[in-house]
Amino acid sequence: MVYYSVDPNYGSLRINRIRAAVRGVSLELITAPGVFSPSGLDRGSLALAESMEVPSQGKVLDLGCGYGFLGVLAALLSPKSTVTMIDSNKLAVKLASINAKLNGATNAVARQGDVLQGMDESFDLIVTNPPYSAGSRVVERFIVESAVHLSNAGSLQLVVPSKMKRGIQRLLEDAYGSVEEIGGTGSYKVYKAMHPKTLH
Repeated sequence: MVYYSVDPNYGSLRINRIRAAVRGVSLELITAPGVFSPSGLDRGSLALAESMEVPSQGKVLDLGCGYGFLGVLAALLSPKSTVTMIDSNKLAVKLASINAKLNGATNAVARQGDVLQGMDESFDLIVTNPPYSAGSRVVERFIVESAVHLSNAGSLQLVVPSKMKRGIQRLLEDAYGSVEEIGGTGSYKVYKAMHPKTLH
């Protein structure tokens, strides 16, 4: 069973609760086996959460949302924004929807999707902790498809394991005119990419 499968074989669902305070926001999150990092917030997502630059008003996408940590946090940090959380995993989408309601993030919705295939919306911010264990082709899809769905002043902000930094930076520079490191830790770096080279 892998967390990025569309419909994992859940077995008996064992619910776990995570409580955390991030950027002054107290969160309670429901997780379960079958999604990414069910036993606690992973360090990569935390690094992105601490560094992400959320617009005061706009459209935000949490791509590959898992149980919705980043999307719910973004919705609470920017209550005037609308936040879409998308994942290919049915259980992740269900949990993300539950967690939005649980934390009062009324401006956040979760839906199932295959990366950004079939979407016609543009976003002011796309945040993602891509499923690196799914392989380079999947990660490249996250980067390239995001470029097509950014508004003119929008940005893709993603976390990268430091050991993969060079390869991912090259992918970002191939797809975007502006790439900068905006935060992170020793193990993870957070990048902000703007000005897609892909024509809308």
